[in-house]
Amino acid sequence: MARESSGNKGPLLILIIVLVMVIVYALSVNPAEREKLLGTITYERALVDTVPGEIVPIPKTTYTLEHGLATVEPNFSPIPIPQALSGQITLKRSLIQNQGASFTMDVNKTDLAAARLEFNVLAVEDGKELVIELNKNVVFSGIPAKGKVTVPLPVAQIKDGSNSIKLSVGYSFATSGYSLSDVNFVEQKFQPERASAVQLFTLVQQELNGIISARLTGFAKQLGSPATLSLTLNNKSVYNVGLSVDSTIDIDLPPTLLNNSNTLNWTVSKGGAYQIVLGQVETKYSKTNLKTKNYAFFVTDIEKQSIGSGVLVCTLNIVAAESVTQTVNVQINSYKLNLQLTDGQLNTDVCNYLKAGDNFLSLQSSNSIYISKLGLLLAGKAYGV
Repeated sequence: MARESSGNKGPLLILIIVLVMVIVYALSVNPAEREKLLGTITYERALVDTVPGEIVPIPKTTYTLEHGLATVEPNFSPIPIPQALSGQITLKRSLIQNQGASFTMDVNKTDLAAARLEFNVLAVEDGKELVIELNKNVVFSGIPAKGKVTVPLPVAQIKDGSNSIKLSVGYSFATSGYSLSDVNFVEQKFQPERASAVQLFTLVQQELNGIISARLTGFAKQLGSPATLSLTLNNKSVYNVGLSVDSTIDIDLPPTLLNNSNTLNWTVSKGGAYQIVLGQVETKYSKTNLKTKNYAFFVTDIEKQSIGSGVLVCTLNIVAAESVTQTVNVQINSYKLNLQLTDGQLNTDVCNYLKAGDNFLSLQSSNSIYISKLGLLLAGKAYGV
């Protein structure tokens, strides 16, 4: 009976080891060295690839309507929540007397930003130190003046659950003391339910059928710390901007997102608060039905990161059926572009107008034109994608 020689396995085993070493090396080296080893690795994805056909021109006669919006205040700044501990207390200390006051509070540290103890000093006797302890840690020792006093309480020393505060007078041979009123424990808490605010507006059917554009304007008054203010229209993101001062708002809303009943939902990031005033949506429409060419597409988070780092380029390609020179109106999300076709075509970079998530593109023209190709391509090296 023939028996396979174990020596024949040697070359195969060596080949497998070499291949494993090559793969491990390729994965461990930096991108430039990997490219030299394996060649250029590319990434390409068509976000839009279609034949729009005839673009019906915008009618010469158009109409406008203004829809007023209610004032709203998305607020994600810490909100004070007072808890009364005592209406009035007397603290005394002498060689033979030590009259203090102790309180317990239950604290949920979720969304707790800061805390403080507030009280009014009505009277001071002999001027010894007022001592305040939080969970047996001294957080204040001094001689406060008459009037309102605020003592910050370290959040790190506050426990999730039961906490204690003790007030007493420093050691004294003679009688010393304080008379205090309106003793309150005040939590500063973030309240996520206040971080959003809604505005509503309605379009009549004729307005919606002939919609050409919709512009939202208003003014954002800063009430808290600088933060990011975001807006969705009917649950689709249309605005996301970091604001550090009072700011004018001017947003071209994607027409394809509009319905008869519309919801604008403002959201502010943690620490911020804004009052949105003087808001209105102005629509431009035709009384004849328009069939605007609208397209939706999706950009992943990783693709957006690669676009931002310059790894991917975003090319919009429009080709007309005839070799014409003509302007085409393109809206990508909230950005309006007047683009020139030369010899019936154009290629332009649109990376600055894309965002992670849902994106929207629409085509319009002042003159009739037949578009035989509309493409939006992401392309580049695949690193990071």
